[in-house]
Amino acid sequence: MKYDVFISYSRKDTAIADKVCAAFDRAGIRYFIDRQGIGGGFEFPRVLAENIIGSRLFLLLASENAYASKFTTSEIIFAFNKKSKQSILPYIIDGSSLPLELEFTFAGINWRNIADHPIEPVLVNDILGLLAMLKAEEATSAPAQPAPVQPAPAKVSTAAPIHTPPPAPKVEVTQAPVANNAGATYDVVLLSPGAAKLACVMCLRDMCGFGLAESKNLCDNAPSVVMKGVAKDTAQQVVAELNHIGATAEMQAVAGAPTATTPATANVPPQSADGTYDVVLIDAGVAKLGCVKCVKELGGYSLSDAKGLVDEVPSVVLRGVSMTEAQRAVAELDDIGAKAEIQSPSVPRITPKPVQTPAPQPATPKPAATPTPKPAAPKPAANTYKVGDYYDKNGKRGVVFEVTADGLHGKIVSLDHIAGVRWSIDKNFGTLFQPNNPSKTRVGCDDRWNGMVNTRKIQQIDNWREKYPAFAWCCAKGEGWYLPAIQELDLLLLYNPVHDAVNKTLAQKGGTKLYNKGDEYKWYWSSNEENGNRNTAWDVTMHDSKATCTYKDNEYGYVRAVATF
Repeated sequence: MKYDVFISYSRKDTAIADKVCAAFDRAGIRYFIDRQGIGGGFEFPRVLAENIIGSRLFLLLASENAYASKFTTSEIIFAFNKKSKQSILPYIIDGSSLPLELEFTFAGINWRNIADHPIEPVLVNDILGLLAMLKAEEATSAPAQPAPVQPAPAKVSTAAPIHTPPPAPKVEVTQAPVANNAGATYDVVLLSPGAAKLACVMCLRDMCGFGLAESKNLCDNAPSVVMKGVAKDTAQQVVAELNHIGATAEMQAVAGAPTATTPATANVPPQSADGTYDVVLIDAGVAKLGCVKCVKELGGYSLSDAKGLVDEVPSVVLRGVSMTEAQRAVAELDDIGAKAEIQSPSVPRITPKPVQTPAPQPATPKPAATPTPKPAAPKPAANTYKVGDYYDKNGKRGVVFEVTADGLHGKIVSLDHIAGVRWSIDKNFGTLFQPNNPSKTRVGCDDRWNGMVNTRKIQQIDNWREKYPAFAWCCAKGEGWYLPAIQELDLLLLYNPVHDAVNKTLAQKGGTKLYNKGDEYKWYWSSNEENGNRNTAWDVTMHDSKATCTYKDNEYGYVRAVATF
């Protein structure tokens, strides 16, 4: 697409729009914004419409001024008719409440607000993450490209000039340049899916935009590259999410990408006979402890050896590594304020201090022989489980829907559910949207993979059992039961192999079966609040087979409890 973001705003909010544009410039985000106002007769609306379609995301700077603008309203309506909901991002900049007609239009859209989500780094990081997902979807669904057609001469227009961030200065390199690389970019490598493999599959689907089959294939063939050539913030976000669910992932700098400490203008040092390089720490910087930790992780040193290398700069912290590894190490040291460079392998290696071994002790006389005790009876083998197994142990009864690789631990879903339960009736936590009242705030139920974390936050509130009926019903089942997080529900309800295996066992044991995809007016509460809205929480709607957001005091939701074993 031509642009990353179309910015819709009122000209009365130009000051904030300028701050957003400046942040986008620094992040390298391409955007369209009207700087001159409506003009050019009927041609200008056409230009706006073309650029809404030609941008991956539609960002609305929502305010009282924007709600009153007929042009902004027209842009909103057009965007909703032409773009998917996941590409529309309303951003409240003045704490105002929505007009009723826009509240209806934006139902189910994930909001942000400037008070809780500052422009830098939160909004910028959210935009980068959404762009990465949309680009991944485009890459997997794009048809074969036809032969290029020579474009017709452009018409002269009085429309506002289209802004694109200034290009990076052209530099000479001694290595082959990396194509289309306007800055340091990174790959995300999945090293291991961890014990909860199904959770990793779902995470790759949601974070990287893959289909289920492709996500499963990447997990099965780990180590595997799951994202290529993305910005550092995006790579860090994906790695953090994967590591959070128990997988192991890392970000790797793209070979040849220019960085702050290894500029593309620098000459590559001569390499050794085996084609390797050394990384030399020149200055530890202000955050010396951070440098010690970084050196320890890069070289696998003990803490004392890493401290010795940092204290004795300049020192070789890595020896005999590839150019890619050397560049990644220099970039990581630069990120924490240290200074390092790549050198040819001519500096003597600084070796860790030798490990002291105790002096041999004189032999002691053998003790008198004692009768050999009989071996203890072998312990009975622990029960192992798979998805769809019935679980009845330690007072918990349910059906397994997620297991670790060894089958010893996992999660179960309750045999029954309850209908007609509200997520919350707590007037202090946003059943009604009141942005100007600081007491009306979110609880902070934001863990998307572990509903127990969210449930514990609810339990810290006075009289929570009365105020939060959905959570109370789950916890009433006993110790360890909780309202599932949105990703736990997604795995249970929308991943067919899990859903069908669980329903088969529920039918055999006389339980209440899960609703099926396509069932109308059936949806299950999750324990997650919507990020940008105080009055809604996430749920899984079976009719649409997707996650949506619903008012917390809606009384038509279903609740299913889960627990770990």
